[in-house]
Amino acid sequence: MDKLFFNQETIKRLTGIDTTRCLLYPHMDLDCRVFSSPLMLEKEDGTSYLFVKDIERGNFREQGLKTKVTYFRPYLTFDQQTEKMPDDWFEVLRINSKDKKIVVDDSVCYSVYEALKKEFEVVVSEGVPWWRVYTYEVDPLDVLNEFMSTYDESLDDAKRIAPGLTSIMQKHKDSRFEKLQELLGNLQIKTLLVSSPLNQQEITGIPFQFFNDNSCLTVCCQNRVFLLTNQPLTQSFPKLVGGFPNLKTAYESLPIDFKSPIGIEENNLSYGQFRDLGLSEDLVCPATVALRVWREIRAGEELPFYIIAARTTCYGIETAIERTKDALKGAAILETDVERFLYSAFKDFEKTNQLSVQIQPYFLVLHAGNRTRRPNLPQFSPVNSDTRSLKIDCGVLVIDRNGLVRAASDLCRTLTLDDNARELYQFVDQQMTGAAIPSAVPGKTGEEVYHAGTQELIQKQDRWVSIGVLPPGVDLAKEYNRDIGHVMGKQEPATLGFRKGNTFVLKDGMIGCVEYQWPYYPYAIGVEDMFLVTSQGAVNITR
Repeated sequence: MDKLFFNQETIKRLTGIDTTRCLLYPHMDLDCRVFSSPLMLEKEDGTSYLFVKDIERGNFREQGLKTKVTYFRPYLTFDQQTEKMPDDWFEVLRINSKDKKIVVDDSVCYSVYEALKKEFEVVVSEGVPWWRVYTYEVDPLDVLNEFMSTYDESLDDAKRIAPGLTSIMQKHKDSRFEKLQELLGNLQIKTLLVSSPLNQQEITGIPFQFFNDNSCLTVCCQNRVFLLTNQPLTQSFPKLVGGFPNLKTAYESLPIDFKSPIGIEENNLSYGQFRDLGLSEDLVCPATVALRVWREIRAGEELPFYIIAARTTCYGIETAIERTKDALKGAAILETDVERFLYSAFKDFEKTNQLSVQIQPYFLVLHAGNRTRRPNLPQFSPVNSDTRSLKIDCGVLVIDRNGLVRAASDLCRTLTLDDNARELYQFVDQQMTGAAIPSAVPGKTGEEVYHAGTQELIQKQDRWVSIGVLPPGVDLAKEYNRDIGHVMGKQEPATLGFRKGNTFVLKDGMIGCVEYQWPYYPYAIGVEDMFLVTSQGAVNITR
């Protein structure tokens, strides 16, 4: 039988590719990393295929790999696409595997397992079960205190670095558990099983990194919170209530109505954990999207941390661009030098402003238009007179002194090195600040913001063709089928994107980003700012 590998450690062992370090999306999707990671097909005859999103092309070396790399989900560029590419990896699988029976490892997330079952007889290989389980009860008041204890000092930081935004900074409010109860009511469930590190942090007040490093599950039921983990906690506030030999007995000891549906993070919970818990397919309902919304509608409650994230990132990018300009007056430099300029500027900003938080790099795209048609991680490639534009699209995580992730950023600026690039860049910057962001008010859908932000851009299509930043024959109204931004919920992937067809509605207190990405060889142009949604109008928190 053919085999599908989802376990990223297995893929690393077989290919040498550390997907969480050298690829973009596995690093950015903090609430569903395996779901966003590559997978590998190994056929009975020994041949193998690595299925990777097109946007990751160039982020790892294909030469020398013993497996064939197959790309899917084409990244939108204005260049003529000659390579036909499947939209999803299921199509790649259908092409390369004719078996009706397939073996998968138990790291496969539940939603993918269910999708595979519709087309294959699926055999799940045995993994390594938890051989001990510590069960803790977490007091929601302790969680609120843990988040609240660092708010005031970060509020002072934000007021110091962004005095013009003082009027929108409010006293601390934390509605996480009120909104969580609303989530349970909306899903018509009594129990929620949370498996992603980010959401477990948000419910337990225990740092994201602990959940990233260990096997843990959080259960919300009867207005109570329980944590199941394979490692003892070092924190003082959760109360140890029991120890068990396996997950099933630990789970069954909790005060759960086992006859009622249970909400799960279907794009994160592994089938191995689903099986070891003894869950029933008839009694689970998907909660991934609902939990993302739960974080997104509360983002403004941590506004000082988002302001710190935005201002740090903006300073870092713009400093790196200025240092790159200066360096280009002499000899050529490398993309990795620009990366060094950026990370050095982050540290300088943190130190100079004596921030009470830690700034940690989240992701980085360094896109030199003359080198690649897709966003890439920095390479040992020169930035020189052949470089028409250099786009820096990146974000940071803000970590408080308790180790909690409090905010993430996503911003973009471009170093433009010819007049045509400069003209387009200045135009989209004005569209962002003057049209798209002002349109992002409570009650507007993602699609409405998209149209507000692209209307004039599309009307000037002939101008972009005439100056060589768009090829003839492109119909922007039909073909600019990507988002121009999204909201934030401590990560870049979001439910509400500013794109065609998105009907999610903006709410007061959300934090969003408007961005324009324009890849057309030899150009890579982008700009992005962050803002707060308010009933009085959107407030740009970046500049």
